[in-house]
Amino acid sequence: MPPYPEPILEPTTMDMICQFNKLKPPKFQGGANPLRYEEWKWKLGNLFDIMECPNRYKVALTTYQFEGVGPFCGGWLFCRAWAFCGKGVEGVMGLEG
Repeated sequence: MPPYPEPILEPTTMDMICQFNKLKPPKFQGGANPLRYEEWKWKLGNLFDIMECPNRYKVALTTYQFEGVGPFCGGWLFCRAWAFCGKGVEGVMGLEG
């Protein structure tokens, strides 16, 4: 009888956080410069590709990177991410194919 294949386990939230932090993701410092935002978005998208990150973790990992934004802006970005989380962060960050 052939051996059964090993089951492929989904990563846990802690696995994804640890893997993400090891890659030293860039923080988003806020501001109104759209070019800085696009660069930050592109870098995060590349990290998610390298990690093969499931969509369900992308919104939380992305919002964790907001730093130094005011309560209105940070809250708005989080709400925007949350509203689009059904599409994954690609919809939030404009990363769709």
